[in-house]
Amino acid sequence: DWGDDEIIHLKSDKYGNINSVHVFTGKGEYVINASYREDVSGRTISSWRKIRIVDYREEMVRLFNEIIENLELIDIPIGSEMTPREIEQILQSRLEGIDETTIRRLISGFEEANYSTHPVTRDNYLNMYRSVSEVLGYGI
Repeated sequence: DWGDDEIIHLKSDKYGNINSVHVFTGKGEYVINASYREDVSGRTISSWRKIRIVDYREEMVRLFNEIIENLELIDIPIGSEMTPREIEQILQSRLEGIDETTIRRLISGFEEANYSTHPVTRDNYLNMYRSVSEVLGYGI
């Protein structure tokens, strides 16, 4: 079950390997369920994984805005008129436990997603996501 109501049945090869490809046509959150029934015992083993299909550019802007909201909750004032580089300076002065490179990647990722016209790649998104995770993990 791919999380979009499509159920497929697969058979393993003689080595127990199973391969499948699925294309998700819409953005959103999906839960992938997988079950395996052993031939000999008949025992069923199941697992699941939640995935999100996103537009990288939109998601990078959303992640940046999430950081801004969290900063405001812990009384780090961020004005709507502030530039990303002004926000970077505030973050570097107030979040001493966070490496400056992480903060720079966060700001650069937002600027690229929000202001550039070239395609934003999965690698761009992953760098931004990791930076946001590190900042949020710091306790904001």
